[in-house]
Amino acid sequence: PDIARYLDALSHRAANLQGRVRRDLDHLAEAARWQTRLEALAAVTPEAAAEVAVLVEEYRVSLFCQRLSVGKASAQRLERLLAPLEKEAGLR
Repeated sequence: PDIARYLDALSHRAANLQGRVRRDLDHLAEAARWQTRLEALAAVTPEAAAEVAVLVEEYRVSLFCQRLSVGKASAQRLERLLAPLEKEAGLR
């Protein structure tokens, strides 16, 4: 993971928060939904969760700072990756 880029995204998020609190909360809730699913998967199959964890972090970056996103993360892609892993793990 690119820690410096993640920190830049966090800084961008904080700098642009004023007047956009509702949008930030919506993005935070969206990121939390994926994080919760990832954590549930990790509890059952840590190896499978490790494959998806980086994509969840990239999606978080894309939510809060599009310009720093590498463009490979989306809700649709996360769903396509997570759903079969969750099914295989008995979570769905």
